[in-house]
Amino acid sequence: MTTELLTRVLDAHGGIERWQQFTRIEATIVSGGLMFEMKGMPWDPLQRAYFNGYALWTYLTSPFLLALPGISVRELEPVEENGVELTGFQARFGPDFASHSTLQEFYFGPDLLLARHDYRVDVAGGFSAIQYVSELLDANGIRVPTKRRAYRCDEDGRPLPAELMVSIDLSDVRFS
Repeated sequence: MTTELLTRVLDAHGGIERWQQFTRIEATIVSGGLMFEMKGMPWDPLQRAYFNGYALWTYLTSPFLLALPGISVRELEPVEENGVELTGFQARFGPDFASHSTLQEFYFGPDLLLARHDYRVDVAGGFSAIQYVSELLDANGIRVPTKRRAYRCDEDGRPLPAELMVSIDLSDVRFS
């Protein structure tokens, strides 16, 4: 079910109609962080392929994946982040959907652009993470975050700045 707010969020990112015109995305990706060290980076090729497959697909298709069949979405109460109110959705992914966890939260700033993505990392012990996204660019009419920083959270859900689990920088983003 697509809510009015989700439609506005998707429009802020380029619109679902434009999104559906594309079948391919290409980008240069630079990644790092403690997660890779925890998993014995470099991972063996199968672990690296699995991570790249589900995680990068989730990141590169957000927020449009929230409109996919099989993903249920509900609006969350707004949260405040550094004096800015963020609007959020909780997404429930089906059992056959490879992703970080079954429940994930996506938060959007006053401009309705993606600002934060919260989840549990089930493939690495189930720790809670907050991923901040920034530096959105326009790639073929689609707004894409080019900087992602995921931090482990403490028991109160606050990010631990010294525990940068994953960093991802995108450049040369192209849809076709």
